[in-house]
Amino acid sequence: MNSNHNITQGSEQLTQLLISEVNIAVNSGANFSLAISGGNSPAKLFELWTTKYATAIEWEKIALYWVDERSVPPDHHESNYGNAKRLLLDKVPLLNDNIYRIFGENDPKEEADRYSKQALINLPHANGFPVFDMVILGVGDDGHTSSIFPGQQDLLTSDKPFAPSVNPNSGQKRVAMTGNTVKYAKRPLYFINGISKSDAVEKLLNMKDNPEYPAAWLTRYMREPFIFWDR
Repeated sequence: MNSNHNITQGSEQLTQLLISEVNIAVNSGANFSLAISGGNSPAKLFELWTTKYATAIEWEKIALYWVDERSVPPDHHESNYGNAKRLLLDKVPLLNDNIYRIFGENDPKEEADRYSKQALINLPHANGFPVFDMVILGVGDDGHTSSIFPGQQDLLTSDKPFAPSVNPNSGQKRVAMTGNTVKYAKRPLYFINGISKSDAVEKLLNMKDNPEYPAAWLTRYMREPFIFWDR
């Protein structure tokens, strides 16, 4: 797998890509729209962004969004926003007006509609979907990404930018970026942390024709390299 052009080294290379693309946006006079995921993997990126690269990233030019959120309040330990606030937002000079969280405490359907409208107002769009500059996705062992789980093909092809979702294992309600929103992003990609994710990476590369593995199915819309992997 190491020789595959779809894979590159992880957090350092992804951070350098982010810096480069933010600088391009700055030079064109625009903000850079970045959507981040929850789960454990982003913690490695957040650590790098708040230490080694803290002053290299033009934080005041980043508009921050979330790929998905659990239906919990922001102070809940499972809140994607709450974890990002603790590990990232409290440590970097990102402008409050440029932070667009998903309100996990709201009804997920109503919140998905509100967040869809917010993204469409703020960002350029294509065919009714907001166009993010970068979307950093994670992947679960079952192949889910952006709270799109196996068996939820309707979320891959939904005509809504964000939609309500349910974790089929726990029954927890969520709000998820849909497959078409990922598709229209300028730079959708996966950040994966740990050698234990080898099986997930293998499936990402070999199951793109199987909508039962949502993370792999979405790779058909991604540019090389689309897997940034810290082994």
